[in-house]
Amino acid sequence: MERALAFLDAGRMDEYADAAVDILMNTACLDGITNGSRVRRFLLRRLTALTEAEAVQVSSNTRRLLRHAELDTSVRVPAPTLTVTGEHDAFTTPAQCRRMAAACGRGWFAEVAESDHMLFLERPTEIIDLVTRFLADEPLHGLPYCTRVEQLSAPSLPAPRAVAPGAGGMTG
Repeated sequence: MERALAFLDAGRMDEYADAAVDILMNTACLDGITNGSRVRRFLLRRLTALTEAEAVQVSSNTRRLLRHAELDTSVRVPAPTLTVTGEHDAFTTPAQCRRMAAACGRGWFAEVAESDHMLFLERPTEIIDLVTRFLADEPLHGLPYCTRVEQLSAPSLPAPRAVAPGAGGMTG
């Protein structure tokens, strides 16, 4: 990523685009990714054509993300959570996404077939269907575009402590 940023900061846009897309897309599996070649061409064209302002913004945002610590999976998320990744994603791997889902009190993990890190561009119809089903609390199992769907349960969250009347609270 640092190499790609060096190209970006030097204004070497073709080299930046090649390096960035190689990071974001698993080129070894490109033939097995739905719309993979099309998405790769789109990203290369788009990243090569960044305006100066966009390049500054991309550089700043990428550096911020590189400084950011990984999420602390010891802190449980109580809300229903869906983590989704492509089966060929080498950037945000299925194993990482599965661990994140397991860290949630009601976590779901879905692995989308024939997709990579850019699955929102590669399989938009399927992602919309998956997220809509999740938000509507509809079944996620048996979807033909998923290689894996799991509901992962994390250890229960501790129940809120009851506070006795008048203990530490406001009196009135």
